[in-house]
Amino acid sequence: MSKTYLYVRISKKELNHDNQLFELKQRYPDAIVFAETISGGAKRKPVLDALIAQLQAGDTLAIYALDRLSRRGGDGIRLLEDLLDRDIKVVSLKENWDFSDPSSEFVSGVMLLAAKMERKRISERISSCMKRVQSELNTHGNYTSKKGNVITQLGRPPEDHTATIQLLLNYRQQGNTIKQINKLTNISTGRICQLLKGA
Repeated sequence: MSKTYLYVRISKKELNHDNQLFELKQRYPDAIVFAETISGGAKRKPVLDALIAQLQAGDTLAIYALDRLSRRGGDGIRLLEDLLDRDIKVVSLKENWDFSDPSSEFVSGVMLLAAKMERKRISERISSCMKRVQSELNTHGNYTSKKGNVITQLGRPPEDHTATIQLLLNYRQQGNTIKQINKLTNISTGRICQLLKGA
């Protein structure tokens, strides 16, 4: 007997699957749900891989949007081809496509390639913005964002290890060895040596 499966994916833990599930459950209320939190660009998606291995001929795989399967055009096309070759029906709600006929296969390929291009454009825009901000920092020493935030350097601010170093120095003054301090603080011995060397 054929079954219907839902695959939902989000990229970050701060997000949730609720919106995708709501839409999919409206159409497939009794479907079996597979949910995953992983980047769309990841080559391996353990939950999706497990689902694909479980699918049988005649089953239906419903997704909210085509990019939930993959943001890599070539990988997405190969996956769709594999599923269709195995007589598995693939449905994407957002694009309103049922990928069980040849014209849908062509359109799915085009859409996956468009998603890949968009991902590349986003990456290029971020890189361009970072170069512009770095140029401002090099020229003026700071950069003011549209929200009025003043940035004086790119990347994470340097961590202040003053309290940690003081704690390590206190333990050393008490006669503790590096291994004993490791057990007391759960800081690796290599990191302890690194912090004490800079003290």
